[in-house]
Amino acid sequence: MFLWGCQEQNMLTLIAATLGLLIVVIEMVRPKNHRLMDFFGFLSLLYFIVFVVCPIMVAYFSHTGLADSGFGWLKFHTLEPIALVYGEIYALAGYLLLFFGYCGSGGMVSSLCNGFRRTDTLSDIDSPCAYSQKSLFICGTLLAVVGGSSLLIYARELGGFIELIRLAGPMRSDNPPVITPYAFLKNISPLLLSSSFFYYALWKDFKKPRRTWFYGSLFFVTFLLSLVQLFHMAGRLGFVSYVVTFPLVSMMIRGRLKIRPLLFGLGLAVFVILFGKQFAHIIIDPEAISRKILLLGSEKSSVLVSILSEFAFPLVSIANTVCFAVPYEVPYHLFVDFPLAIAYLVPKRIFHVNLPETADSFNFAQFNGPMPIDLISFGYYSGGVIGVVLQLLIFGATLRMADRLFSGRNETIIEVFRVAWMLFLGFRIMYGGPVISLKIGFYLVIGTALLLLCRRRDFQREAALNTRKA
Repeated sequence: MFLWGCQEQNMLTLIAATLGLLIVVIEMVRPKNHRLMDFFGFLSLLYFIVFVVCPIMVAYFSHTGLADSGFGWLKFHTLEPIALVYGEIYALAGYLLLFFGYCGSGGMVSSLCNGFRRTDTLSDIDSPCAYSQKSLFICGTLLAVVGGSSLLIYARELGGFIELIRLAGPMRSDNPPVITPYAFLKNISPLLLSSSFFYYALWKDFKKPRRTWFYGSLFFVTFLLSLVQLFHMAGRLGFVSYVVTFPLVSMMIRGRLKIRPLLFGLGLAVFVILFGKQFAHIIIDPEAISRKILLLGSEKSSVLVSILSEFAFPLVSIANTVCFAVPYEVPYHLFVDFPLAIAYLVPKRIFHVNLPETADSFNFAQFNGPMPIDLISFGYYSGGVIGVVLQLLIFGATLRMADRLFSGRNETIIEVFRVAWMLFLGFRIMYGGPVISLKIGFYLVIGTALLLLCRRRDFQREAALNTRKA
């Protein structure tokens, strides 16, 4: 519980307001890579919510009686308010580092891509469609078979699809009710999401009546299976990000905002934020949602605070990390989490692998609960101030490379992966641990790799045809 003095409140508010003004100015003056939103623009939007709006809420909202709300975890922590001020200073410096990394890496990104020439982006072909229908169908079907088979085997191990849904919440606990050596398959089954992206592109871009119905049916099936998989994972962010991807793609292609999809996405996000945890336990505890509704209607809670509290943890994590945890209680990790991210994909129960603790697990221990590690805290865990500088500069350059990779025409397959990556990378400011990030984004890595292979194969095929004609 934070016992604020007037000086700390004013300092935190001033720094947050400065950061907010900086974000607005940079977004107004910098050149954009898309008519609606590019990678850095989405990150700036999230950064504004997490490190401008939420710190002011932390400083001025009364926390009394909020133990049962999403903000209640604050009352169990004894950080001094001045630590949050230091955390906000890191957030301000962090945004500048991200911006410098994004803007200063333009030449490097172009140099890396120059070796590919016409394959330096995913959509830079002069033909009407950069990807053949056959290539997209093969990729989508391959991903559907692997992801669907993994989901079926994993569901069978749990006792069927009903149990898969019923155990959505309990299987995320430290002591899952079912222990199986095939648990690793739940990390492979998200390939269904990438499969649905390919089928969605086929459905939208190839308009012959019979094929439209066929591709639409495949998309519908993989979309439903993806929702089942996401529900079992009980991750609210992943669920919302996946569902809103498709209306966002439509808006990106048209280059204009549409009110109804925006309202749908906002309504879904609010519902999942407020009731996502209760919804994941609905079969085990059917009264959970009604209790949450009664709580929100009482004087002890606030809908606004409950929503914003879901974005407040990075500031507290940074403050604890830089002022107390590292290196006093936890040694520097020296970026070892990056190779560990790959190692943690190995099925531990099959190969009996014992792996070291990650930065995420140390952060959990600091707060006696599931406190995800944000991007700035991870940089500090990895190498102190130098680690933060390196991590954020590289991440800014990564955003620039993603913008370059997904630049070009508004082709559906390009836009759907572009939006999915934009959402994934943007939320890394809150969930920055490589181990968790790779598990969550594994389906995007595999899907994009297949897309690159298709891009190169179809370009070579078209070049060969042009040579014959000449």
